[in-house]
Amino acid sequence: MTTVRNARQGSQPTFGVLRVGIMRVGLVDGTPLAQLALRTPSDEAVVVLDEGDAFELDGVGTLHLDEIRASEGTVRGEVTLRFEEVDDAD
Repeated sequence: MTTVRNARQGSQPTFGVLRVGIMRVGLVDGTPLAQLALRTPSDEAVVVLDEGDAFELDGVGTLHLDEIRASEGTVRGEVTLRFEEVDDAD
């Protein structure tokens, strides 16, 4: 399991074969949300996750969105991501 803390909007942390593009971090109707581009060599998806959500990538692993720090104004928000590879479960 790998954790990346303080990943800012616009960054692209990598977990093995998974690259996570942090597209947007902000508040929608008072709820902190993050829009992420998830890229593997064989697939690409754009998802919107709430704090505490997880997204399973078949054959790759599970990405957890542990924390969202949404900022107002021109300051970019930050997230904490945790990735659990399929092999880690064995």
